Amino acid sequence: MQKGCTFFRSGVIAGMIAATAFTFVYAQKLTGDTKGETAFPYRWVLSRYRGNPVLRAIPGTWEAEWFVAESVISVRDQIYMYYLGSDKGNRNSQLGIAFSKDGITWTRSRHNPIWKNAWDFLLRDVRVYQFGDSDFWLYYSDYDRHIDLARSADGIHWTNYRHNPVLNVSQPWESLIMQESVLKMGEQWLMWYSTYNGKPRVTGLATSMDGIAWVKHEGNPVIRLGAPGEWDDYSVFQPVVFHQDGYFHMLYTGSSKANPTGYGWGYALSKDGIHWLKSPDNPVFSPGPAGSWDAGKACCHPILRTASDRFNIYYGGAASPDDTYRGIGLVQARLVRQ
Repeated sequence: MQKGCTFFRSGVIAGMIAATAFTFVYAQKLTGDTKGETAFPYRWVLSRYRGNPVLRAIPGTWEAEWFVAESVISVRDQIYMYYLGSDKGNRNSQLGIAFSKDGITWTRSRHNPIWKNAWDFLLRDVRVYQFGDSDFWLYYSDYDRHIDLARSADGIHWTNYRHNPVLNVSQPWESLIMQESVLKMGEQWLMWYSTYNGKPRVTGLATSMDGIAWVKHEGNPVIRLGAPGEWDDYSVFQPVVFHQDGYFHMLYTGSSKANPTGYGWGYALSKDGIHWLKSPDNPVFSPGPAGSWDAGKACCHPILRTASDRFNIYYGGAASPDDTYRGIGLVQARLVRQ
C-alpha cells in the first residue's frame, strides 16, 4: 500500500488514454437523487476524540492566528502532520510539521516552520503524498491563483518544481484559489480540485500521466452545489478522496448561504470519479455544540487510515464562524458497508 494523507491504493482503475485526456470505463454508475436514496452503500460512524483539540496554536508565535491541519501521512514508524500556521490570520502562512506515534500525542519539530513559498506571502492548501521511501510530493495553492508542486527526499526539506505552476485557472467556472486531492492509480494520476472567490465553491477533476502535466475534465465541475435551501448550497470544496472496494469516496467541506462560513462535512461516492452521489446522511459532521472550541466551523479534514475500515480524520476548528482556526481536532471514524 502506498502511503499518504488522502491516497489509498487498492487496484488500478480501468481507463483508456484518448489523445491527451482520459476516458474512464466503469462497470456500474451510481444513480439516484441525494434525497430518498435507500441504496447508498456506505455510511460514516464518526466520534470526536474526547481530548480534543489534540494540538492548539501557541500564542505569540508564528502559528498563533491561523492553525490548520493540511496533510497526515505514515512515514516508517511515525505519523507526520503537516499544518499551516500564521501570526497574521491567513496571511504570511508557513508550513510546520509535528510527529506522533499514536496519532493523538504530537511533538512539533524544533525546526518549524519548515517551509514557505517563493512569494513570501501566501501558502495554502498544502497536500503531501509519499510515493516511495524517499519520494515526497507536495501540491499547494500559490498566491491564490494556481497550484504549484514541490518535491522532497525526506518529507521535511522541500524544493519547488522549476516549471511551476502545474495547474492554472483556465475554465469558465474557475476563479482564484484551488484546493485539491490527488490519487495515483497505476500509471494514472487524478486530481480533484476546488475554486472560489466570486464564483461558486465547487469541485472539478484533472488527470495526468506524470503528476505534472494535467488535463482538466471537459465536464467540470464534477460535484456541484446542493439545491437552494440545502446545507451545501453555498460551498462544496476542499475534497479529500480515496479509493476502496471499487468506489471513490470523497469527504468535502460544505456550507449554506444562510451560514457561508459555518463549515461542516459532506460525503459523496462515485464509481468513476466523475459522477458523484451525495450521501443522504449529509452533513455527516457538523461544528461542535455552543461554547466548544469548534462550535463555529470544522474544515480541512486530512484522513489517515488506521485499519481496513477505520480512520483518523483531523480537522481545523474555530469557536465561531468568523473566528480564525486555532486548534486541530481528531475524529475517530469507521466506514461501514450497509
